[in-house]
Amino acid sequence: MIKMPAISRNVHGELDAQSKFSNIRVAVRVRPLLAEEKLDGSDAVVHVINGSSLKVLEGAEGEIRTRHFKFDCCIGPAEGQQSTMEKCGIFQMLDAALEGYSAAVIAYGQTGSGKTYTMLGKEETLPDNHKCSSHSDPDDGVMPRSIRYLFTRIEQRSACRRGGTTSGSRGSFTQPQASRSTTMQASFLEVYNEQVNDLLRLSSIPKVLRWSKSEGFFADGLLMVECESMEDAISVMLEGARNRKVGSHELNKDSSRSHSMMTIHIQSSHIQPDGQCLCKRGKVSFVDLAGSERLNRTKSEGMMLKESSNINRSLLTFGKVVSCLSNNRKNGDVYVPYRESKLTKLLMDTVGGNGLTLLITCCSPSPMSFSAHCCCHVALRLLNKTNEIGRRRRKEEERRRRREEEEERRRRKEEEEEEEDEKERRRRKEEEEEKKKRRKGGGGEAKKTKGGGGGGEEEEEEEEGRRWTPIYHDGDSSLTGGEDGEGCSTGQLDGER
Repeated sequence: MIKMPAISRNVHGELDAQSKFSNIRVAVRVRPLLAEEKLDGSDAVVHVINGSSLKVLEGAEGEIRTRHFKFDCCIGPAEGQQSTMEKCGIFQMLDAALEGYSAAVIAYGQTGSGKTYTMLGKEETLPDNHKCSSHSDPDDGVMPRSIRYLFTRIEQRSACRRGGTTSGSRGSFTQPQASRSTTMQASFLEVYNEQVNDLLRLSSIPKVLRWSKSEGFFADGLLMVECESMEDAISVMLEGARNRKVGSHELNKDSSRSHSMMTIHIQSSHIQPDGQCLCKRGKVSFVDLAGSERLNRTKSEGMMLKESSNINRSLLTFGKVVSCLSNNRKNGDVYVPYRESKLTKLLMDTVGGNGLTLLITCCSPSPMSFSAHCCCHVALRLLNKTNEIGRRRRKEEERRRRREEEEERRRRKEEEEEEEDEKERRRRKEEEEEKKKRRKGGGGEAKKTKGGGGGGEEEEEEEEGRRWTPIYHDGDSSLTGGEDGEGCSTGQLDGER
């Protein structure tokens, strides 16, 4: 049974990918001492203090110094695979991929430090463990556990669509009723001697990396397998792991000689209750880097020497990319050497983009390993640089959010002003129309008073006659007087008579 973590969601019920997980995190996992290391009388020199710090013992006996390191997450030798998933926040990354984000889990470290075990589990028992995909073995690594989790989450979403409720480790949530369909495709490649090979369709001809605005760098012609079930994705994982190139040297009899990358592409479409269709495309990549090596310790010769040189060169470029990304924040636009390595080209959209990246640094506790503290130093430098990248991204995101909010406020203000102007125009228009109506109404009344039937004019004259009574002189009743025009008339108010 897969344990579900608590899921952080916003007020709309959508995943809040930034709530508990910054863009780039660095974790350190310390493996247990091997049987042969114990037989040699080696004591562990790397100790995990708590969930975020560890100490490394340095120097000869009697002159031992203790160095302390702090990381986003520290996993001790006694902690299992499930604990690694939970502490590193991988479940949250998978949920983010289902919501349309890009995510990458990268295992880094010295050869023989436990990278492949962390990502896959015990390779010799993998086929038997996954004959029944619903069964989870304690040794199963990040990849098989992630595949199971993704399909379980999709099934839970389907149950929610049918009216069910999805339970998490700390509660439950109910998805909004909407028609949702999810499809998954998987690919598996390796970068070997700076050549990209398809591990699902073996060929002597390497794949060519191309670039597009929508996808970034991608391997042209890489086989994409439709995964309709959990078994399909598990089969892709097993096939790719089986075809990966390995070699044997003094430090590791089954040393990975290439960087491998399994990518699961997730496309989901949502038919909302209002009929709108929303499409989201996310992906999650699982990268198992070849181990960094010291040639004088591995005693590599011939082809293996060439392999080791290419491995170290690509890892060096990876470190340079991380360094340049962090320096961009301080020195402005700094050239980032993505194109100097096939590996960094393929990781460009997650490490340098807006995706979520987890770097798991695997470390051997044995003093016989090539400088255990050196591994921690490298991881610490990566942590400092990636944290700087994370801070830069968060500040850029904050600036972008503020710009969007300012634009939204400006847009709303313009709309309000436009609405007020429209109201004012309508008010003025109504006033003009009212004035016109009043003017028209006044003219009609005047006409009615002048020529309207019913003797209105006569009544007016009678009233005028009652108010004014003419007085005639010299007995002349004529208003105008005689023919010579000398006569005149005067009048007085009725009240004066």
